[in-house]
Amino acid sequence: MNNFLLSVGEAYVGLLLLRFYATLVNTPLYMPPMQFLVAISEPLAHPFRRIIRNRGLWDVALFVVIVVLEALLLSLAFWNLLTAGSLNFAALFLYILLRLLKISIVLLLLIVIAEAILSWINPQAPVAPFLNRLSYPFLGPLRQVIPPIGGIDITPIILFLLIELFLRFILTPLIARAYWMVLGYAVSLP
Repeated sequence: MNNFLLSVGEAYVGLLLLRFYATLVNTPLYMPPMQFLVAISEPLAHPFRRIIRNRGLWDVALFVVIVVLEALLLSLAFWNLLTAGSLNFAALFLYILLRLLKISIVLLLLIVIAEAILSWINPQAPVAPFLNRLSYPFLGPLRQVIPPIGGIDITPIILFLLIELFLRFILTPLIARAYWMVLGYAVSLP
């Protein structure tokens, strides 16, 4: 049951992060995916909005909700350490931020995959502009540097390779070290 709650919670955190990034890239509210994201995130974010104001396009209240929800989910995972009083809260906060970064990167990969598939099957799909808005900050600069080869845009493949290198050699070791720090082991970061 605990793993099921963690899985559902992580999926919800992913949707909240998607809303956060959609707001960050100034996605219009009339887009159907944005309406869905607002509908599922606003019940939790609205009470925080009374206390915490946005900073430009940064939806700070929603980000606080995301961090608190991830902390609650990880509290379930680390319940034994929490009740024993041996939980390192600074390391837990670092672990939360690193996990949110990893979830964000996985979301980016899913968005780019969905956008690539839609560009082959149905480029005029209603969700295509939404996906394009979310992926453009990453694919746009690559498209300026790497031209299409034979009329085929290879920038999603280049982005996949760059993200895979970042995940494998930088983020995953950092997450592992933060995890061991949460458990109370002394780990030196490079």
